[in-house]
Amino acid sequence: MYFHQIHFNPINYFLKRRLTNFFLSTLIRYFGVGMILLFEPIYIFLFFNKSLTYTLLYFSSIHILYALLAVYSGKLISKIGVSNCILLGNIFLFGYYLTLYYLNYNHWLIFLAVILGSLSKALFWPGFHLDFVRFSHRKERSEEVGKLKALNILPIIISPILGGWIVTTKGYSFLFSIALIILILSTLPLFIARHKKEKYEESYPVTWKRVLSPKFNSRTLAFGAAGIETGTARYLWPIFLYLLAISPFNIGGISSFSLGLSALFSLYLGKKLKAKASQEKILKLGSKLVALMWIIKSLAQDTFQALITRASYRVLGNLVAIPFSTIFYNLADSRHEEADEFIIYREIVLNASRGLFFAILAVIFAFTDKIIIAFWLTSLACLALPNVAKSK
Repeated sequence: MYFHQIHFNPINYFLKRRLTNFFLSTLIRYFGVGMILLFEPIYIFLFFNKSLTYTLLYFSSIHILYALLAVYSGKLISKIGVSNCILLGNIFLFGYYLTLYYLNYNHWLIFLAVILGSLSKALFWPGFHLDFVRFSHRKERSEEVGKLKALNILPIIISPILGGWIVTTKGYSFLFSIALIILILSTLPLFIARHKKEKYEESYPVTWKRVLSPKFNSRTLAFGAAGIETGTARYLWPIFLYLLAISPFNIGGISSFSLGLSALFSLYLGKKLKAKASQEKILKLGSKLVALMWIIKSLAQDTFQALITRASYRVLGNLVAIPFSTIFYNLADSRHEEADEFIIYREIVLNASRGLFFAILAVIFAFTDKIIIAFWLTSLACLALPNVAKSK
């Protein structure tokens, strides 16, 4: 057969693969959001005149409201489908960043920002996790988790330093404008392939009964610890760097360098952790090392020390992130048609714990400005992460 007779479109082939669609959408989204991610908490911190208490109450409100809305997200997924929920999540995230854009013109928009921020998370993340459970394969899941994390990291290797340069030279308004355009583009790959309809049947009281059930104490503790650890890294670490008088460009550079190292290690580790015993063993080791890294990170005093500690944390963090995520996705997958119920339970625990932790810190920071207290408490929380594999 002659080559001109073969009707093969490599782009269509690439996009019709469901897991590839999922990866591509995530990659584009992370590139756009990655430019803002580090600078959003600093932006809010400056909006509240450098008050840690008000900043943490703001983010606490978003995550507690997310936890309260998560059940309705599951019900919405069963009515309109996963892709449409992810799309709605991105639309609300667009509105959230647009609200932040106009905050300096109308300070009352901060309350709308809380609502839009929580809705964007409540609609996007349950669908994101459910998509990955349905599209990935159990036998290769640790490797696919490694690929997902590497692919997520690859765009945000560039985006933090790019975001830092934009903030330094153009300001926050221009940064929000660029990120919003990329965010809308990220939803397109998800609509090329059809997605299976999900059926969420649990009522609000039943879901919260599961969250509070003694039967799941160990696992609830692990998901709660994960919410605290990732929340501290997401919101408080950038503020800590700002308080060290590190420039936005250097903050972005620190993140880009550490993420580059992390991407390489995540691909390697994902291939090595296919056995359940290996996942649990590495998770136990990783949780201790990450706990230690939070203590070491609290000692950073300048750009170089922040760079070294952040890079070490990101690389060692894969020893937790990959086995923890693999165990979580396998647990969800083992529930078959009830995977969405388990994911919603996890989202409630993770976000309620993060919100409550931030609320407690807000009270503490009303009396002291020692942000490293949050790092020490986070270090303790990390030791509970291996409990994710304990309960049945």
